[in-house]
Amino acid sequence: MLFYTFLGFIRPALAVILLPIYLSVFSKNEWAIYSLMLVVGNFSMIILTWRINAAMLTKYFDYYHDRNTLRRYLRSIFSASIVIGVIMIVLSYFIGPLIFDLIFKSEEILFFPYGFTILIYAVLSEINISYFIFLKNERNLRKYALVVITQVLLVIFLQFLLIVVLKEGVQGAVLGMLLANVITFIMILFLEKDIITFRPDMQMVRKSLVFSIPLIPYLMIYWFMTKGERIFIEQFMDLASVGTYILLVTFTGVTVLFIEATINGVRPFLFELFTRNARDDNKAIQLLTRLIVNTPLLALPLVIFVGSNINLITTNKDYYEIIPFVSFAAVVAYTLVYGKMFYQHLVYRKKSFMVTALSFISLVVFVFALIKLVPWLGVSGVLWSVLIVNIVFGVLFYIAGQKAIYVDYNYKDILGIPLVCVGLIFLVEYLCIHNGMSYGLYGLVQFFVVTSVVFLLNRSSISEYRHIFMNSKS
Repeated sequence: MLFYTFLGFIRPALAVILLPIYLSVFSKNEWAIYSLMLVVGNFSMIILTWRINAAMLTKYFDYYHDRNTLRRYLRSIFSASIVIGVIMIVLSYFIGPLIFDLIFKSEEILFFPYGFTILIYAVLSEINISYFIFLKNERNLRKYALVVITQVLLVIFLQFLLIVVLKEGVQGAVLGMLLANVITFIMILFLEKDIITFRPDMQMVRKSLVFSIPLIPYLMIYWFMTKGERIFIEQFMDLASVGTYILLVTFTGVTVLFIEATINGVRPFLFELFTRNARDDNKAIQLLTRLIVNTPLLALPLVIFVGSNINLITTNKDYYEIIPFVSFAAVVAYTLVYGKMFYQHLVYRKKSFMVTALSFISLVVFVFALIKLVPWLGVSGVLWSVLIVNIVFGVLFYIAGQKAIYVDYNYKDILGIPLVCVGLIFLVEYLCIHNGMSYGLYGLVQFFVVTSVVFLLNRSSISEYRHIFMNSKS
């Protein structure tokens, strides 16, 4: 499971891994443009293939008892993704420039070449992800590691070549991502020579779309709550200021990546226990949910350490203004873990309409909080707005999730341990800063203190985690 979590984390974490390259080469405007293109790419992944690969998360378990049927399902979904993606790309070619003119104020943000390149990347990425999800559900670690690590290394190599060596700037960065996905796609075709079919099972495709399309509004709402505000603030700030803000959320976004990677790694085991629905499995479910909540705690001291020592990454002092916000922003990002965990109940039960309805309520709360707090508190207002919506999101999904499939949570594990660690972060910050220490030294102190406490509070469960994963059905 740890390998799946690591592999699930490293691919979306590339924006952070390559941050020293970006900040050493890009101007603040270029950094902002590239970051906004990533946001556009994230949104495009939701709509350009109608998110059909999301159905693979649960529909796989409807077919996995019959290998031939499961194989037909993989081929049908993979091929349908290609067809839908090509149609949407052709449509985007004609309407994309108009949309960019409407949503972006700056004339430096161009649909051709930046936007169109990122859209093609988004389609190929979604096609490839359908295969990644299949391999993860299969627990085929060898193939999964091969394709994911290859893609990651390709992005690093191609972006370094195009940005640093060939000095292609923002277009080199997005082109490097696209080419890495093209090569990964070709590699999948070699690994699975019959994965493309010209006669997909349309009943399987329809059932998958019935599941995935209702999720699109939820995913769009989730995108807005986690990334969309970056495009929104471009209407009111210059690109340099947008770049500064995005750097803050890039650091704290590592916490969200830890959350998503942990859940993605645990999900197959958790869903298997849900499927068995045995009374003896309650202890295992409690351990898995404890793992979901406690593993991302390790991201907090890491994010705070790096953010507090940003001078080790860039000499541009304009970026140093994010330092006082890093601790609070990292904790705010962590609170998303509860909504994401309770969301799994509804995904397993295929309650996509309920997911969308609850997400819309959360969005209304978020917009209201932004309107009220941002003019008053600025960047802090954005962070408080996110904290409020994450709490509302978690409470709503907890209530609905428990009705969908009841879990006897150990609240001391999933609430008590995080509260201890978060309280410790703010206590150490207060003691360090009010005693004249620099933020850089505070970042180092809290890293060792909080990391040690997380491990100490979870040391007794390590052998039990190993027992669950080793004895899970392969």
